[in-house]
Amino acid sequence: MTDQNQPLFISMAQYAQRMGVSEGLVRKQVAAGQVRHIKRGRRTLIPHDEPERHYQEALDSLKIGGAV
Repeated sequence: MTDQNQPLFISMAQYAQRMGVSEGLVRKQVAAGQVRHIKRGRRTLIPHDEPERHYQEALDSLKIGGAV
């Protein structure tokens, strides 16, 4: 259930801003395959739901590792 006005993909700069990390770290994560992405010419685009997926994975790892 996504909003009709929400873009399907965001730039690496937008992803870095949402995650609160540097663009350099995002580039390293993309190169290492830790972040889903597509190439459009010279641009690397990231699915708009990728930040939420990373947050959910972090929450799931906390539930597995700690008593919740």
